[in-house]
Amino acid sequence: MNGVEIKEAQRLADTWQPAVEVRAGVSPPVVSRPVDPDDETARLAGYSGTVVLYLIVDSNGEARDIHVYQSVGREVDARVLHTVRQWKFRPGQKNGRVVPVQATVEVNFHRSPYPQAPRP
Repeated sequence: MNGVEIKEAQRLADTWQPAVEVRAGVSPPVVSRPVDPDDETARLAGYSGTVVLYLIVDSNGEARDIHVYQSVGREVDARVLHTVRQWKFRPGQKNGRVVPVQATVEVNFHRSPYPQAPRP
């Protein structure tokens, strides 16, 4: 690492905060700008189920450290991860201060009982 990279790493380390759990005195993050997942691929491939993600919503309202807890399938999981990374959250708060908060996100896919015509 060069000098500039070292200074940036030190700055980031100084501003790092551990994520807290939602409990008494800690408000949960709320999705303020969702992006709908492209579930057409999941329906056409015959997937159904729920993708469950554990993540941290940082003080800027962005999802980070995203982990798949419950999978539907590799392709669907990847699409859900891509989608949730685009979401914007209103960050959680503790004692009136914005803090990184642990969160769980569930995205449901349900197989359509009827074949769907391709979209034009």
